[in-house]
Amino acid sequence: MSYVCVLPVRDGEEHIAESIDSLLAQIVKPTRIYVIDDGSTDRTPEILKGYSDETVQVMWHESTTRDYIRIAYLYKLATDEIAKLPSKPDYLFCASDDAKFPPDYAQQLIDRMKADSRLVIASGDFGERVAGDKAPQGTGRLFNYEYYTSVGGFPLWLPGWETWILHKALMDGKKIKNFQDIRFEHTRPYSNGSIESAGNAMYCLGYTLPSLIATFLYNLRDGKFMGRRQSFLLLAGYLRAMINAPVRASREFREAISRDQNVQLVRFIGSLADGIAVMLLRSLQPRRDKRGKTSLK
Repeated sequence: MSYVCVLPVRDGEEHIAESIDSLLAQIVKPTRIYVIDDGSTDRTPEILKGYSDETVQVMWHESTTRDYIRIAYLYKLATDEIAKLPSKPDYLFCASDDAKFPPDYAQQLIDRMKADSRLVIASGDFGERVAGDKAPQGTGRLFNYEYYTSVGGFPLWLPGWETWILHKALMDGKKIKNFQDIRFEHTRPYSNGSIESAGNAMYCLGYTLPSLIATFLYNLRDGKFMGRRQSFLLLAGYLRAMINAPVRASREFREAISRDQNVQLVRFIGSLADGIAVMLLRSLQPRRDKRGKTSLK
């Protein structure tokens, strides 16, 4: 089983060498690592020119914007080169300049995808472990290459391109998975700009306002998935998109997302109601005071 890596970077001098080295150190080594330098103004170009390993293929590009959607185009530049290879890979690995992967990372994901033919997108995770289902991370994500190309790759015109393909896979009857027991290191926190862009993307994909508000309230209460300040930025990005009316996914796609979000919203409300009921029952339980008399709380 073979795979290729795509690693976009801009001004990544602090961690880019660690990221590339961790890919070169994989037990199952990638056949190619396409590093796309997007107009770096720091020492990144100098660092990249220092790699003599023929596995590392550096591409030079300079986007006219700094928005998140430009990264989909950088992936397209690399996958166009992959399409020219005489032997196509089995998998496509999405890396970044701020992630380091243990030597067995790719091998673990490949083994699990080989074991389940319906599993077409998978990743490990970083940070705090969570219970339940979680979407695959953007970086560290492994695609079944045949499936990725069959849907045309990431849509270049759509905010939320990175999430679009996850929902598309589920709509096609495929599986996606975030494996919590497979870990990697994320060396840079998400920027506030990327969080607000995520809110914008959620509107474009068809996430409903009630479901977003439920996510906002959950994060305010829990604060584990994202910080409270970032929760406000996510909501602000969504509301700003409602006003600016950017390009959105197809009506059929948005309606499917809305149906799924409504199901999750009902579950959230149900769990919230259960929590309130438990609190009320506890408050009504009799208790004994210091004199041994029973009273209500």
